[in-house]
Amino acid sequence: MADLTIQINEKITLDGTDRGVLTTQTISNINNIDNRILTCPSSSYTGLFLFSPSSIDAATFSTGSFKYGRVTNRSTVPVKLLVQTNGNSNYTFLINPSSTFFLSNTSTSGSALPSGSFTFNDYINEIQVQPSGSSATIEYFIATT
Repeated sequence: MADLTIQINEKITLDGTDRGVLTTQTISNINNIDNRILTCPSSSYTGLFLFSPSSIDAATFSTGSFKYGRVTNRSTVPVKLLVQTNGNSNYTFLINPSSTFFLSNTSTSGSALPSGSFTFNDYINEIQVQPSGSSATIEYFIATT
């Protein structure tokens, strides 16, 4: 077991005042990590990894042991990041070049307005990406207990 330390260091001086922030988080009892860099074609979505409550396999992680995830766009083109849930909901996020998407758990929850018209409480099944315009290099890092 090991401790994973995550640091986000925002550096900025605005109007002569240092407004930077260093945020640190430590996650204990990490037993496994998976780190991969891959090139994804622009023509369709590419599956990065899956979550499952019962099975663990290549690029499939247990929803119960997942503690931290990061997807970084290492390219010069934006990518769409598609989050699919076990309730068949899809959420798409745009990741700009050299930007990162973080996951701290596999749950989705909330409701849409007006209140009561739609609710969701699912877990993430899969993360996929689709580059815009040309292929993109994507890196992911997953930590589990």
